[in-house]
Amino acid sequence: MNLKRTSSFAIAGFLLAASIVYFSDYRWHLSTQPAQSFKIAVRPTAATLFMGETRNFTVTIVSEEDFDFAVKLSLPEMPSGISVTMERDLVVLPANGLVTYTLTVIGTNASMVSETLVIEAMSNGTTQSTHLALKVVDLKSVTKIAHWSYDGFGSFTVQDMIQKTVELGAEMAVVSLKDSYGNVYFGSFWNSNNDTKIDMPSFVEQFHTQGIPVIGDVAGLHDPHWVATHGDSGLFVWNQTVGNYTRSEMWIEPYYVYADIKGGQGYTQYIKSILNATLQLGFDGVNFDDQLIYPYTEYTKPNCTFSGSPEFKEWANITQSYSGHERYFAQWNETDSRFFSKRTEVIDGITEKWANYTKQIKPDAITTVYLNPKDHIAHGVRLSSYSQFFDALYVQAYSNYVDYKSLSEIRANVSKPLYAFVYSVIGASYPPVFFNDENVIREIAQNAKQLEYEGIGVFTANKAFEDELDRLLKELFQDYAS
Repeated sequence: MNLKRTSSFAIAGFLLAASIVYFSDYRWHLSTQPAQSFKIAVRPTAATLFMGETRNFTVTIVSEEDFDFAVKLSLPEMPSGISVTMERDLVVLPANGLVTYTLTVIGTNASMVSETLVIEAMSNGTTQSTHLALKVVDLKSVTKIAHWSYDGFGSFTVQDMIQKTVELGAEMAVVSLKDSYGNVYFGSFWNSNNDTKIDMPSFVEQFHTQGIPVIGDVAGLHDPHWVATHGDSGLFVWNQTVGNYTRSEMWIEPYYVYADIKGGQGYTQYIKSILNATLQLGFDGVNFDDQLIYPYTEYTKPNCTFSGSPEFKEWANITQSYSGHERYFAQWNETDSRFFSKRTEVIDGITEKWANYTKQIKPDAITTVYLNPKDHIAHGVRLSSYSQFFDALYVQAYSNYVDYKSLSEIRANVSKPLYAFVYSVIGASYPPVFFNDENVIREIAQNAKQLEYEGIGVFTANKAFEDELDRLLKELFQDYAS
């Protein structure tokens, strides 16, 4: 006879019997003890989910009694469009203590309005409930997006952004978290000149309460703060004063980031930390701002020549004296082709890594990016491959050279949802890359609609002309939806 096995069975039987007695005892308490006093709450109290997205919520039950007792949990009614899993349906509250558990919700079908999920807790005649407002959104059905920035341009307040998003009828919001100046607006990353710190989880929850998903906007390759402290990271640009190429004080050299990705110690690690923190704050996804490209300022030299850092040229096996094709729309030679092909390899490499990392943190996060309307190869962008890394793309249709042809080319090469973003500054002066002509803005919106773009977006950055802005944006959104 195997005494060891017999002993194991005996112990197992004892533990099983003890468990039955233990929980039976608490179920007896549930039915025989006088009414107990307790409170129940769920956080957050509202959320907007994209179809297929999974979100966890924390339910907390707090005892107001000086003895242990059991509480039965239930979901009286299940709203359409979601599936819900409770971590447990019976909890034992310790005397004057609390218990937390996880409620997992999956968005299964899009809903036009927010619906309420009721979570009930019962203990011997006492029933308490808490409510969770949920809305499920299909990204493909979103046609109107508002992008808000609260630093520079006569800032909008947090309440302005929420209220005006609702008033304008926008179905999704994009909010700057790390802007083109390198300013970061939350948590331990805070480095903004704006003295007012923002409670980002509460901010996101207020959007969700209105049934509006919100995307965190992160500038990827434009960061003066980083360049100022990492001299080797600046992009090579033509300096008219010295008549030679020098390091940019604003733009980061894409190859610097590409080479760093494998090690993940420098800028890549910093961006990863920003992405992780953004999603932990409750944002529904990430937009990569200022585009993931070789930027405009790289070819400010007359005749549109292109530079490349010494490190890039060495990696690409291109002579250091090469400065790019003077007429890049003309017939390229072999070196030209290699130069631009390698730029594309760099941009695709960065894009794929950052987009994939975002999905690793939150598999159902929405990833989007701003896309320049022209000169894609010059920017290192191969539309067909680049676009596959994102759920949607926003075409920066607020430059003074965007036209029907450029919007049409993008539509023909991109199968993902596309949005034409206009820069809605009215009456303000700004460098020539932006405009304030209402007729041009309207024409772009009309072109996008004709080309079957999924929707339009507006970058709303100037509070000084608030009335004019409100009028124009409402008209744009109404015209597009009609």
